[in-house]
Amino acid sequence: MSRNSEARYKLKSRYFEELKETSLAVDPFVDNFIKNYLDISNEIKLGVLERYRFKKPKLRPAQVRFAYELAGGLDWKKVIPLCGAIELKDTSYYCADDVFDKNENSKTMYIVGNLLSVIANSMINEMEQLVNSKEKFSKIYKSVFTLDSQIYQGFYIDENMKGTGEEYYMKKAYAYNYWEHILKMAALTTNADDIVVNNISEIGKNIGIAYTIANDTCDFGKPNLEDFATGKYTLPIIFAMNNISETAKEKLNRLIGKGELVDADKEVVRKIIVQSGAIKYGKSKAWEFCEKALLILKDFPNSKAKEMLEFSTTMTQRNKYYDVLNRYI
Repeated sequence: MSRNSEARYKLKSRYFEELKETSLAVDPFVDNFIKNYLDISNEIKLGVLERYRFKKPKLRPAQVRFAYELAGGLDWKKVIPLCGAIELKDTSYYCADDVFDKNENSKTMYIVGNLLSVIANSMINEMEQLVNSKEKFSKIYKSVFTLDSQIYQGFYIDENMKGTGEEYYMKKAYAYNYWEHILKMAALTTNADDIVVNNISEIGKNIGIAYTIANDTCDFGKPNLEDFATGKYTLPIIFAMNNISETAKEKLNRLIGKGELVDADKEVVRKIIVQSGAIKYGKSKAWEFCEKALLILKDFPNSKAKEMLEFSTTMTQRNKYYDVLNRYI
């Protein structure tokens, strides 16, 4: 192993240790909060608890921690309620995603998803005593509402993407931009001034857009090609449709939205997508936004939080599902 590879491996190990350490501190708070909050139906309480990924390293609570520390916060455990709330928000959005994409027990899933969001808002109320500025606390709640609004607008765009172009897709990428609001809320819990808060928010916006593009791009390396199979017109599809022959286009149109694909169909799709240059384009488009985030991060003092956010940003270019697609080049 080369020195660079060894250094990268050690950094990756530290990164996932930070995610694990954060989750181990946040999970008991979430467990206790949910059990005390839901006091009418034990069945729905269990349903809510089952959706939360206990005992697993989680990215979003760690994002809150890193942004808090980047903004000058000294004891990240003070923002555990915000860490938990952000993970619950994300889990609630995945419940909606399951309803839209899989029609998975939709009535119960709808209830669970809404309860998760309500509980998350209640958790954020726990931050009021820490944030000794009413103006800052108001900004935190405004960010929560903006996050909800944009995510659900993103769902709508996702459901109505067919026949649209890249410009419309980028609206979805921005709407699904989770990081901007997470990092901003975390920074607002510190004594950081408006310039620092806005810079951290801008870092988050660019990372968030990059992650959306990267997730849609690497989806073609996943076992079930879920986005394609459910008929989502993501950036790679939009790019491919503009850069392939009519014959290849007919093949994609025949298969997109078909549902479960057999292995032979997956091979056809992956080969067309990769050889059209769509995967390469998606990765490069994500990297454009990564570079913007890294440029702003560069001006912050060196710290563990800065190093972790820099590494997280570059993760958009490294994914095991990209490795699956390499053999189609």
